[in-house]
Amino acid sequence: MTDNLSTMRATSHEPRATSHEPELCPKFSIIIPAYNCEKYIAKALDSLINQDIPERSYEIIITDDGSTDSTGTICDTYAAKYPFIHVTHTDNHGASHARNVALPQCRGEYITFCDADDFVSPHLVSMLSRILELQGQPDVVVWRFTTDEEIRWPSYEQPRRVSFSDGEELCTKMLTDIRIGGFTWNKLIKRDLISIGFDENMKVCMDLYWLLQLLIMHKNLRICITDYCLYCYVQVPNFGQSRDPARYCDSRGMNRYILSYEEQLKLPGLPPRAAKALRGAIYGGATQTLFMRPTAISPEVYAQLRGCMRQYAHDYYFSSRKLTGKLKTFIKHILVLLHIHKNRR
Repeated sequence: MTDNLSTMRATSHEPRATSHEPELCPKFSIIIPAYNCEKYIAKALDSLINQDIPERSYEIIITDDGSTDSTGTICDTYAAKYPFIHVTHTDNHGASHARNVALPQCRGEYITFCDADDFVSPHLVSMLSRILELQGQPDVVVWRFTTDEEIRWPSYEQPRRVSFSDGEELCTKMLTDIRIGGFTWNKLIKRDLISIGFDENMKVCMDLYWLLQLLIMHKNLRICITDYCLYCYVQVPNFGQSRDPARYCDSRGMNRYILSYEEQLKLPGLPPRAAKALRGAIYGGATQTLFMRPTAISPEVYAQLRGCMRQYAHDYYFSSRKLTGKLKTFIKHILVLLHIHKNRR
């Protein structure tokens, strides 16, 4: 269950540093959850500090989630130098808790997020400001991202295509269009719309679950989707991710993504097409899990995953956009049906 922001716990927090700047409410608040990211956090902060804007119109809210390396010290150093950066230190409770700690501190009219191992375009703030002005202050802005760490950010002098959506349509797009995805770091949201926190019991897909809840609550939002690429998602080896399929399974061998998708399917008011896409994601997770043979998978889980494959195959091919992806999954499906797991543990 998510906490209402008005009653959110605030234990183990250090007070916000005193700022010598005038107490003017910023346009944007940017939240960064940080845990043991001493190798990356400086690059993320430098990208947010070095924006091509004439005056400061944003604040950066960092939650140091009980780091055991020098992450907290690095953040404090930046906060001492830049009054618009605020740091809170907490015990380690995970990224969802860190974001929940930061949300009530935000003063900006709009809120967005940045992961500590990623970085943003130097035009992020200026482009978001321009989009809000030109498009009549939409409720949500969505932008594209890249995984190219060597990217040379374009100047964005040429206008880009802009489209509009409502909350119900965006629910489906987050699940079927990887350029949009269920990420918080490529979405700008009006602070007044945020009345719930992140579910701290969920271990994967926390962003998607939170966003789906917000969009279901506010289906008539005016959402602007732009083709501007403003964020770099850095896929750091062994930092919050792993190629080992067993990492994403519980003690029985059940894929934790499947468990998360099943929870999201229970959301009241979930749009039918979004539900269909979630069921397709369950099929894809089941096929991948059986194909990769994670260790210690129980017979009960094996039967459950096979059931997911049979039940949701059609939904996967509905929601999967790329023909190559469909073909690869089809091959995995056939191999599973040919009893490739006959000698499973």
